[in-house]
Amino acid sequence: MFGQADQFEPDAVASMFQRILTRSWPLIVTWGYDSDRYQPDAFGGGGFRIDADGIHWIETSHLNDNARFAPKLVLAMRDDEKGLLFWNKADGFGSLETADVFTEQQARDLPIALDQPEWTALPRGLRN
Repeated sequence: MFGQADQFEPDAVASMFQRILTRSWPLIVTWGYDSDRYQPDAFGGGGFRIDADGIHWIETSHLNDNARFAPKLVLAMRDDEKGLLFWNKADGFGSLETADVFTEQQARDLPIALDQPEWTALPRGLRN
């Protein structure tokens, strides 16, 4: 789809698409702007991606980077003394801040025994 306008509100367009599209995710929209005259800040653009998790404002270099928006997982286990612990390659199990983050594909490639730690999805705000 192509559109042209003198006044363009990316936030309004993103909100509209998010409300009317419920199955065709992800939707990626980019825009560019320019000027008849060369002047500082007269050229630019941006983009957003809408998926099941909401609206993500992106740079054009992230247009087709699906791994960036895929659910992220951490390997977690509960310890009676220390509480919830998360896996990292450097130290073994430790705090969430030091946890290694995996995509679903990477998680499928790691063998985990049934009585071992479990995969836990990171909250949306911590994914990217």
